[in-house]
Amino acid sequence: MIANTLTGIVHFHEIPGEGTLDFAASFKALTDHGFSGYGSVELYHHVASWEKALTDSYRHLSQFV
Repeated sequence: MIANTLTGIVHFHEIPGEGTLDFAASFKALTDHGFSGYGSVELYHHVASWEKALTDSYRHLSQFV
């Protein structure tokens, strides 16, 4: 989904695992630098299918924690 484009920058709110973000590298960078806190997944663009979006997000992201 295309997010707010008021700034002229277009970005997409994909379910983790469906986009292009390298979560393995991202989580590695965080842990390599001592991060041990919490994160969150924003699924507000997936209201109609939130249960599937939540399940798919958890399935993808759980491999990194």
